[in-house]
Amino acid sequence: MLRNRKGSATILIMLLFVTLVSMVMIFVKAAKSAGIRSSAKELGLVWCESVLGEYDLNLQGRYGIFGFNGIAKDINEKIDFYATASFGNKKYIKVENVDCDLYPHSLESTVCFNEQIVKEGKCAVLNKDRGIKEIKAANDAHTISPKNIKFSDLPSHGSADAFSIKRLRETLRNIKNFDELIKAGTDKYFQRKYIEKYFKNRADEKKLGKTFFRCEQEYILNGKNTDEENESSTKKKIILLRSVMNMIYLQSDKVKSAETLAAAELLTPGPWAAATQKAIQAAWSLAEARNDYHLLINGEKVPFYKDSSSWATDIESIIKSAKEKKGKDKKRNGGGRKPVDEKGKKRIDKSHGESADPGRNSDEKDGKSLTAKDFDSKVPYINPDNKRGEKYEEYISGMIMLIDNDVKLLRMMDLIEINMKILYYGGFKIKDYNRGLTVRLKINGENYVFKKTYG
Repeated sequence: MLRNRKGSATILIMLLFVTLVSMVMIFVKAAKSAGIRSSAKELGLVWCESVLGEYDLNLQGRYGIFGFNGIAKDINEKIDFYATASFGNKKYIKVENVDCDLYPHSLESTVCFNEQIVKEGKCAVLNKDRGIKEIKAANDAHTISPKNIKFSDLPSHGSADAFSIKRLRETLRNIKNFDELIKAGTDKYFQRKYIEKYFKNRADEKKLGKTFFRCEQEYILNGKNTDEENESSTKKKIILLRSVMNMIYLQSDKVKSAETLAAAELLTPGPWAAATQKAIQAAWSLAEARNDYHLLINGEKVPFYKDSSSWATDIESIIKSAKEKKGKDKKRNGGGRKPVDEKGKKRIDKSHGESADPGRNSDEKDGKSLTAKDFDSKVPYINPDNKRGEKYEEYISGMIMLIDNDVKLLRMMDLIEINMKILYYGGFKIKDYNRGLTVRLKINGENYVFKKTYG
């Protein structure tokens, strides 16, 4: 009986021992797996950080944009190299597969590019005095000549025209100044701050050094291939914009409205005076807009909404011009009257009908009414000495914020790509750069996903 008890105790002790050893082995294996997982997770992020650390210094220094150059195949090889260096002497860890995905992080994507622009725009607001880092190209850098730039290869090629004067007119009726278009703290607000810091315009080169375009902000607005074309298109837009705003003022101001009606009755007394008044208001708005443009390009301010103190031109010159035109029309028509409609109202020329509604037509059609004098900064102008209002750059950046957002971002990419080609690398393409990466690893049969971006 005693012997049986001893045998049972021995068996019980052996079972407890086997159980204890099994538990220890299980805990050891679990600890080993946990250690491998922890190492894989931590080291995976370190490997991604190592790739991000290879960002282009020139791109970051000149434009504040973080991006590394690489394709998925090359990044796979780098991650595999880092993994081998980390786990090569550990037989219990096996890296079975490396798969890198760069497509969601390409700076060619307007979403990814915008994230970088907005982030740097915030820095521009917080660090107003921080200048551009001037990084000179290496002596052996293979840049290209500006004359060899191919616009058909740029990111914005094929994008539609982004500016509509008709849409602009409707927008402007409900705001008091350009600042109301963009709420502080929004993406558009920081886009505007970025553009104002990193791109030149006709009035301010901002000490940015050599660039392909002299009128870079004007390029973002218009997308033309030369400074001359961009400058011309910008001038037309400013004059058209000011024509619209001046027309709104003339129609709302009682004194000016009375002046134009009196002038209309003097020129064409009778039932058609109201139509003539519209034509006079349009002509006066355009004359004032041309003067506004010359004020802006000479560094003066022009209020978004005018009052009597900021209005520069007088109606007498408009009447004189109208009388001269009327005399020429009579002479051309043999002194006869123009036909009247069935209601007895005088028919207005098609050209008068269009000019009576500034902004009604496309930019190209309305732009034909402008002459070379409108684009000459040396032409005399009337200066009402405005103490309030917006300057040239504020008008440009404000109009830029009204164009299609994707087109705006693509044209910004154009400028960066062009300047990087002529300053640093002839083969530079924004689509080859990434603001982050996603890496999928298979280690000891388990899958790991790492996503890392700048910032």
